[in-house]
Amino acid sequence: MTLREKLQALLKEAADIVAKAAEEDREFTEDEVTRINELKAETDEVGAKVKAADDAQALAAEHAGRGKNHHAKGGQPDALTKAFTDVVTQRGMVEGAKSLLPVSGSVMLPVDIGTVVLPYAANGLAQVISTAELAATDGFTYMQQTARTHNAATVARGTQKPTSAYTLGRVPGKVMTLAHLSEEIPKQWLADMPALEDFLRSEMTVGLQLEAHSVILNGGTAEDGSTVNGLLATTGVRTQAYTTNPLITTRKILTTMQLAGEKPTAWVFNPTDWETIELLRNEQDEPELSGTPTGRAPLQLWGLPVVLDPGIAAGTGLVGDWATVVLLTRQGVRMDWSEAGALFEKNQVKFRAEARIGIAFKRPGAVATVDLTE
Repeated sequence: MTLREKLQALLKEAADIVAKAAEEDREFTEDEVTRINELKAETDEVGAKVKAADDAQALAAEHAGRGKNHHAKGGQPDALTKAFTDVVTQRGMVEGAKSLLPVSGSVMLPVDIGTVVLPYAANGLAQVISTAELAATDGFTYMQQTARTHNAATVARGTQKPTSAYTLGRVPGKVMTLAHLSEEIPKQWLADMPALEDFLRSEMTVGLQLEAHSVILNGGTAEDGSTVNGLLATTGVRTQAYTTNPLITTRKILTTMQLAGEKPTAWVFNPTDWETIELLRNEQDEPELSGTPTGRAPLQLWGLPVVLDPGIAAGTGLVGDWATVVLLTRQGVRMDWSEAGALFEKNQVKFRAEARIGIAFKRPGAVATVDLTE
């Protein structure tokens, strides 16, 4: 139990004693008075320790070029920096924290791969898909719906009732590791430029996120070396052929989805395709979508929001109920660093970022690919 958790537990116990006496409309018992006094003393002691820890953390953050709330001075909140600052503080290396980065180590960052961390990683599937944690395993199964036919009808007394088909099948899934290394970094740079560590952590985390988006669409390699199919290769995903122009094509797939009882929640386009759609003009040479060069059309098409993801190939769009696509996090973002081997002789350090994920397509028929090219 952390100091904060212990403090909260003590405060809750005291509150429970007070609530119980109030509920029973009575004075405190002798034992309750004794316990409340004990809780007061314990709370004061633990509270002082929490404050001391907060002060130390704030000092470490200041030395790392951050304010006490882990905001870059003049910049944005950075959960990645906070994670490293906390680790350094816990190891007793508060003053001059940046120059005292251990020879090797690791830390779990307080983000999972399905969470949008930085503004320039905000575009893409992370905005619309579902996310969930995956239990301790490198393999899993989930239920996938492969048929959905509603046959409910009125029936006469004593006659056979119709049967609807909601076919489910167990689908095996496998965990994939996303990982990459940094270049060799001179340790002098880390000491002289405190923002460099923040930059590397942020960039490497974004790299993992972008690869996760690509894996959802295109698949990847599992930890056992086998192939994991992405959404574009999953059986049952609906398709829409190109018809006249992108606007008519996208409208037609909505009708198909609606007739099947599906409720799409968003479009996903490559930025190049969205540019084409935004620039479409009618016979009077007027924009098909509302907007001008000084006021762009909203990221919305046929009443549904649009998200842009460079990971999907230009010429193919997606639409669907994205709650049926789930990114499973087996391990969130982990950062390791080392100056072992030849790096030690050159006074250099390398960083490694990795995460472990799985993907589940619970109802392929709830998603459709759209051909946007003639």
